[in-house]
Amino acid sequence: VASLSDAYKLLSKSDEDLTSFSELIIKRFSLSEIKDQVSRIARNPEIKFAKGERFEYPLQLLVEGDKNIDTFKQVFDILFESNFHQVDGFMNFKDSILNKGKTKLYSEYWDVVTDTYIEKLGA
Repeated sequence: VASLSDAYKLLSKSDEDLTSFSELIIKRFSLSEIKDQVSRIARNPEIKFAKGERFEYPLQLLVEGDKNIDTFKQVFDILFESNFHQVDGFMNFKDSILNKGKTKLYSEYWDVVTDTYIEKLGA
């Protein structure tokens, strides 16, 4: 949540205090009543990990702003190291994008400065 707060501040060019909002998000997703499953939340990874979307755009803001991206790196490493057969669209995403390697994802799928991303996320 802290990384997303940092990304928002970079995007909005604001120094707004997001502590209470961050705490609300954490509280909301800690509720035992939430029964979302990974297979539902993570479906369509080709869209969710596309350039300018939910993962890449906040990551781009953080990389360009030289902010901490440890949480994004952890998610990214899990993405490359795992096989989520139960997630709709994951195996196609893995075959068409992930299996080419991180460097190809940076340069071809995201069209970003590869050296910077290799340094921060690995090759």
